[in-house]
Amino acid sequence: MANVIVTIDRFGALNAFQFSSVAPAGWAGPQLLNCPNLVPGSPVAVFAQSPTLYTALTIDSTGTLNIASFDASSGWQSLESIGETSFVPGAPIAVFSRPIGTNIALTIDRNGVLNTVSFDAKGDPDGPTTYGNTSFVPGSPIAVVQDGSTYSAVIVDGNGVLNSFVWNASNGWDGPDTTGTSAGMPASAIAAITS
Repeated sequence: MANVIVTIDRFGALNAFQFSSVAPAGWAGPQLLNCPNLVPGSPVAVFAQSPTLYTALTIDSTGTLNIASFDASSGWQSLESIGETSFVPGAPIAVFSRPIGTNIALTIDRNGVLNTVSFDAKGDPDGPTTYGNTSFVPGSPIAVVQDGSTYSAVIVDGNGVLNSFVWNASNGWDGPDTTGTSAGMPASAIAAITS
């Protein structure tokens, strides 16, 4: 599997950098993909579709989810926009890979609702689908935690309370469940580790 870093530069272009351990070892790039409407410096989520094919996700200035494919041997392949303009421009996106080999992207929309987009084994998207109510600050960060084949999406709501949505293969999505009091900062960043 290749090591790839993807970022959006100050001009709104996707940049991919690849690391090679073959002499001369080091980072190569950037390989650019100019995209209309991307927010300079906004977050990008990336997942591996195969050992050499990667999918990058970002939300553009119109609030539309953009999907770009990057092949480690031939560079950028495509750019696709899905959904309507219901997302917060430049909002963070969290991604996890399910045990059946597909991936799920998560973000909070303009109405403060959790949205998911599922990607099948070929990388074809399905969604967005909404879960829960409008208790979140639009564009809030999401952390993802894995425990075996169970995944949790963790978000701090507009009242500063930690919320989690749980996904597993048997039941799909469940939640939100709340933890703690309203002592947290609404929409604060969350760091998570899976051991």
